[in-house]
Amino acid sequence: MDLELAGKVVLITGASGGLGREMAVDFAREEARVVVHYRSGVEAAEVVADTIENMGGEAITAQADLTDRAAVQHMLNLIKGEYGGVDVLIHGAVAFEGAGPIEQMTSETWHKMIELTLTGTFHLVNMIVPYMKQQRWGRIVTIASRTGLVGGAKLAHYSAAKAGVIGLTKALAKELGPSGILVNAIAPTTILTPNERERMTPDRQERLIAQIPLGRIAMPDDISRVALFLGSGMNTFVNGEVITVGGGAQT
Repeated sequence: MDLELAGKVVLITGASGGLGREMAVDFAREEARVVVHYRSGVEAAEVVADTIENMGGEAITAQADLTDRAAVQHMLNLIKGEYGGVDVLIHGAVAFEGAGPIEQMTSETWHKMIELTLTGTFHLVNMIVPYMKQQRWGRIVTIASRTGLVGGAKLAHYSAAKAGVIGLTKALAKELGPSGILVNAIAPTTILTPNERERMTPDRQERLIAQIPLGRIAMPDDISRVALFLGSGMNTFVNGEVITVGGGAQT
């Protein structure tokens, strides 16, 4: 099936590992020109870009702290010089730290999560959208979380930030739809990335699996396949949706 991605410039944030790496490689297989964004993992990002090039694809790496507006603008200027602009934004960069009771959460922890998860999304969209409007075509896919829909105990900052991303996604879908730009969110449950696999205890894995009717934890490619469709030319009418990818889990 032709996803109509050949030649499209796809910026994937947080693409130096885990889910981002999977999505970068999958989009490259569809002949997209992939921008592998990273914040600090330059070597890992270069490995992803080399992997894509070794399979006959096209990729460049791009560094930016998404909380820094000037850094985001610098990154987009580099992409513009190389490729002209961004056709598809897959925003999956995430930071997860500081979980704990709300009364013990510091303002620094709270603001750090909101800045990267929510303000970083704003910076990207704010500066990418003019190019998409000019060509009257674009796809934006945000990686939210089921936690943003149902909440999570001792995850107030993460729950609030992801809920904000979902709200922003829905608002953008209404605002940008008339310009040919479709905006959607994916809300996965826990994803068994290599890092998650290393830190997950057997007991926690069993508890998670018990909540999922399909009897397993999501793998990166489960989410990547959904991102491929939402970010592709094959998607012509899905807009403003939050696609949950959780194997039927309801909590």
